[in-house]
Amino acid sequence: MRIKRKGKLVRFDFKSLRIPRYVQTWEIKQEEEKMTRAQLRKKFNELKKQNNEYLSEQLERAIKSGALELKDYDNNFALAKIIMTVACENASKQWHPVFDDYIAELKNLRNFL
Repeated sequence: MRIKRKGKLVRFDFKSLRIPRYVQTWEIKQEEEKMTRAQLRKKFNELKKQNNEYLSEQLERAIKSGALELKDYDNNFALAKIIMTVACENASKQWHPVFDDYIAELKNLRNFL
């Protein structure tokens, strides 16, 4: 490949580029490493913590929105379940996988849960 530098064409050799060693080893580890149960539990718990914060934020938004009249509901779980349902639906859109393989896996897992 030729690059123009200050009016002169200079040959650029991509092979001479050096990738830092830590980048190379990370890419290799990414290809070789498979998920374990412990890693899955750890990642799931991290997402759960993030989701707890998100659900709390959604609860506050619902209360402040003025869309709900708290006096219209009995002191049971009905309103909490309504808000939880909407918040979880919104969260599911946030976490929805983008790759076709993952979407197929998602559809398959729905049959079991």
